[in-house]
Amino acid sequence: VRERSTLVGDTIVRSYVIFDVATKKETSFEVPANLELSQWLDDGKLYFYEAIRDDPRYPTLPRLRGWTTSVVGGKPTILSESASLLWLASVGDGSCIGLGRLHENPKNESEYVVYRRWLRIDGKGEASVVKTFDEFEHIGLKLSPDRKHVACMGQTRGTDLDRTGNSALLLYDLDGKNERKILTLPHDDKQTQMLGWFPSVN
Repeated sequence: VRERSTLVGDTIVRSYVIFDVATKKETSFEVPANLELSQWLDDGKLYFYEAIRDDPRYPTLPRLRGWTTSVVGGKPTILSESASLLWLASVGDGSCIGLGRLHENPKNESEYVVYRRWLRIDGKGEASVVKTFDEFEHIGLKLSPDRKHVACMGQTRGTDLDRTGNSALLLYDLDGKNERKILTLPHDDKQTQMLGWFPSVN
């Protein structure tokens, strides 16, 4: 996927070009300039987010409105108005799961930017909390290829603000239950990242 931004009069027009390696063909479509491409979903859609700064208490901390569109173009549609999502995955029944936060009234700035909730977004765009990971400073979620399990890589805060803490790899069923700890990695001044599942291994 390649991005192109052009100025038409006083308006910025953002377009994306998808190159099909198999057919050597390109498909181009335009989206509003305020949408940023986030990821390609496994159900054939593209996920965008729109940064909205409408809380006067935190003018530099936006909430993220999610949009989706087909990879062949078409008008983007709003995914949800009730949650900000940093990561998204389709679970195959018209709903999605994501890592983010609900659009609640924050008590302070640190709570405003916390993205430690595993959320489920139904087909109507309503978000509900599956699980909250308050014990971790950094979180990564990955859906298994068969869409039955979710792996979580969590990292605690270190004793020094410039350092990271211990990491844990956890496995859950799709409903957030049946937690299994797969491994624990000790603090070693390194950040641990989970890239994903092997394509043929669940």
